[in-house]
Amino acid sequence: MSDSMDEEIKKAVSDAAGESRSAVRERALARMAAVGPRPSGSRLRWLPTILGAALVVAALGLLPYSASAPPPGMGSALAAQQAMAAEVLGERPEEGAERKATRENLPEWLRGYAERAPDFVREHYPDDPQMLIAAGLLTRDLDEAMALTKAAVEKSGTGAAWAAYSAVVMEMGPAYARPGTWGVDPTDAEALAEAKSDIADSGVPGSLSLEDVAAVLAALKQWQAAEPANATPVAFEVYYLYGLHRDREALERWQEAGRLPDVDSHYQAAITATARLLESMGMSPWDAISNSYNSAWLIDAVSKARHCARIGVYEGRLAEMQGRPEDALACWLATIEFGRHMQQSADTLMECLVGIAIEGIGGSPIWRWQSDRITGIPDGPLQGGRLFHGKHHDFFVAQMGEAASEACPTGSFDP
Repeated sequence: MSDSMDEEIKKAVSDAAGESRSAVRERALARMAAVGPRPSGSRLRWLPTILGAALVVAALGLLPYSASAPPPGMGSALAAQQAMAAEVLGERPEEGAERKATRENLPEWLRGYAERAPDFVREHYPDDPQMLIAAGLLTRDLDEAMALTKAAVEKSGTGAAWAAYSAVVMEMGPAYARPGTWGVDPTDAEALAEAKSDIADSGVPGSLSLEDVAAVLAALKQWQAAEPANATPVAFEVYYLYGLHRDREALERWQEAGRLPDVDSHYQAAITATARLLESMGMSPWDAISNSYNSAWLIDAVSKARHCARIGVYEGRLAEMQGRPEDALACWLATIEFGRHMQQSADTLMECLVGIAIEGIGGSPIWRWQSDRITGIPDGPLQGGRLFHGKHHDFFVAQMGEAASEACPTGSFDP
């Protein structure tokens, strides 16, 4: 960032200091003025993407739609990804709700294709792993989905095949809920008690049995063997280990996931395969691309990463309360790194947005983005705001130092 831009930020901070703000916020604004937002993390970096997306959506709105396609805008790839990201980034996860938006609620215009897909692939593409994956993701029959994705694994053994097979196994597996998966702050006794009460009232179990998840863990181990540098199957394993209340093991695996360079759910590969299958079954090329986003329900699996991020922050706060500062920092930094790696590895807008959110969850004990109504467009994509100290900022500084704290928002801190 240029010196002139830094001066502008300082001036804005100086002007803001005259308003009625707490001493903590004034101090945070001044410090962030000196640091400046990192270019790769600045909200302004999305301006070209947002403008380009708007032009694409406007252009697509002029195209004719066939009867098999959804209404204008609803079926566009961009709109579908944005809707999926919004679902994944919900404030409080409703365990088991992911399934309701997938096979059971498949759009009506896709159901005929979904019913024909397994037999069509077995007849025309019995040895094509990509088509087997697509049919497994599209069909509404879970037994068929299992058989098709398992066949894809046996024929190729690729990461994409293991991702699809693991996603089906996870879909068939049980759900659970713990305060850690809900993003509750354990230092807030009232919020913690409310979360526990809500979980008890929901009827969702608070733990899993090894028998329940043995098949899931086995599939994830095979996926890890196929792609040792991919953090995604490791993160999914964290989710289930935490459900087994093997918390120490889960947190060790989460730290490992944060160190791995790639975060690839193969979501884009699933979309591409589904589009190819739909077009082969007679759908127009545009409709096939548009509808592939409605049927590629690997969003269910991607949402597990959000749960892991919340687990990492929750357990980090517990560690701080229990006098284990190294464990607290390890949990938070692993979450930040996983989110950054997810953004760097993203092939789709949805994955990138989820990665940004996960990085923000990991950094929330140290820094929190809040609207200051000074800069940007109110209530718009460039809504003004700045980073302020999180509740655990002083603890972080005491352990890591001021320089490490200031480096976190800029992306220059290497844990």
